[in-house]
Amino acid sequence: MNATTLSAPRAIRACLLAVLVCPGAPACSTGTHRVEDDSVLMPTLRLSTELSPGRSRGAPGDPGLGREVSAGYLHSFEAELTHVSGEDSGMSGSTIVIGDAVFAPGASLDSEFRLTAVSVASTSGFRSETGLEVSAIYGLEYTSPDLTVKSTGQKGEFDQSELGPLLGVRLRWLATEDLRIYGSSRVSFLVYQLSQSEVGVEYRVVPRVSLFTGYRRTEYRYDDGSDSEIVMKWKGLVAGIQLEF
Repeated sequence: MNATTLSAPRAIRACLLAVLVCPGAPACSTGTHRVEDDSVLMPTLRLSTELSPGRSRGAPGDPGLGREVSAGYLHSFEAELTHVSGEDSGMSGSTIVIGDAVFAPGASLDSEFRLTAVSVASTSGFRSETGLEVSAIYGLEYTSPDLTVKSTGQKGEFDQSELGPLLGVRLRWLATEDLRIYGSSRVSFLVYQLSQSEVGVEYRVVPRVSLFTGYRRTEYRYDDGSDSEIVMKWKGLVAGIQLEF
C-alpha cells in the first residue's frame, strides 16, 4: 500500500468492510495497530566529515593525521544508513484496517516489520577544552517501512516510503584520543514520525575509521487518516562502522 496514492473508493471500501466485520462499531472507527520488539539488532553505516575545527589533515603519512582539535566551533556533514527488522504477536483490541484487510477486535495477529532509514544531515556545535561536545543535528531522512500483519485467512500489508525533515541534538565526550562516548536524540517527520534516542561508544581503530556500538530506542508512527494508525517500536543493540573523510 502506498498511502499517498490511496484513492477515495479504496478508503470507502475499507470503512464498509469495518462496518461489516463489526456492525456495532461507528463507521470508519478503527484503532491503532502497535508492534513492539525489544531485542533487535540495528546494523548501521555512517559517513562523516568535520569541517571546523576539523581533524589535522597533514600530508599522507603525517603522524598527526586524524588527531582531534582540543576546542572550538564544530561543523560536520554526516550520512547514515540503518536497516532493522522485527516481529510481534498479540490480540487486536479494536477494529484494525491494514491495506485491504480488516481485523476484528479480539483477532490473533502476527506482525513482521522491516525498516530502512537513510539520513543526510549537518551538525553544528561547540567542543570545550575538556573534550565535551554539544551539537545540533538538522537535515533530511528517508524512511521505507514494510509491515505485514497476518491472522486466520487474512493478510494486510503496509508499505510507505517518505522523505522528511530531521532535527536532533547530540552530546559527545572525547575520553581519549581515540575513544568517544555519546548520546543523541532525534526525530524526523512529515505524515510519518520517526523518533530515536541512542547512547554508545565510538573507537577509532585507524585514522578515518571508527567502530561504534550502543543501545537505541526507536518509534515509527504513521497516520494519514485512511487506515488504522501504525505504531512500531523497537529497541536493542546498534553496531556499525563510521568512515571519516
